[in-house]
Amino acid sequence: TVPGTGGDNQRDLIRMGGHLMVNAGTLKNWKGIATNNNNKELTLGLFKWTPTDNSAGDIAPILLEEVVIEGKGQNLTRTFSTTSFEASGAVAVGDIIFTQMKTETSSNVGYFNSTLEVEF
Repeated sequence: TVPGTGGDNQRDLIRMGGHLMVNAGTLKNWKGIATNNNNKELTLGLFKWTPTDNSAGDIAPILLEEVVIEGKGQNLTRTFSTTSFEASGAVAVGDIIFTQMKTETSSNVGYFNSTLEVEF
């Protein structure tokens, strides 16, 4: 969970971006391309969270999918594609879909671009 002390963290999550779902749907395919500066693992996560009107409560983002990319150095790109999602891949009107990246070490720098197919 992300503590919602004084509403700060809900405000921060909204500021970081994401995609606001205007229709309910089911996730079908998440694919993209990534690179990192060494041979360490790069973990990419796809999450959703649902803002609550007029609330400063805790936020509990839901992990929809996670992929681990084996690093090959910054000049080599790695592709990924997945069609299996946690929580049945269901998204509701008002959910915010966002991505996060985690590296194996603090000296590991990664980049990625991705696209998400949703069936409405």
